[in-house]
Amino acid sequence: MSITDAVFETVNNFGQTVGDILTQLAEVVGKTAVHLYTVLVRQQIVYGVQNLVYFLLYFGFAIFAGLMYKKFNKTSLHSEDKLMIYALLLVLAVYSVTQAIPYLNTAIAYFINPEYYAILEAKTILQSIK
Repeated sequence: MSITDAVFETVNNFGQTVGDILTQLAEVVGKTAVHLYTVLVRQQIVYGVQNLVYFLLYFGFAIFAGLMYKKFNKTSLHSEDKLMIYALLLVLAVYSVTQAIPYLNTAIAYFINPEYYAILEAKTILQSIK
């Protein structure tokens, strides 16, 4: 079996799985399945916006830490005080960046392919109903 055949088979199987999920969803909710799917897709975009806001909030904390570093770098505090402030600002900046990056990753994923995440959510809904 060639790589092309394997890829085609995988895509075909995924398409059948999506079709099965949508068919089950249609059986459960009847005529409202198309509307429900549209709502689920829009909800994924809302989740993307929500994750983008979280990213900007955490990234804002990192920028704040950088600005405070510049401010305290100009002051004439004792070296022990500066060391403590620098350590706290460094912890804040590192924590903020490590929290921000996953939110950005998730936001981009929701914006690029909301249909995929809508299908995953529909699958979760169907599994909870059964």
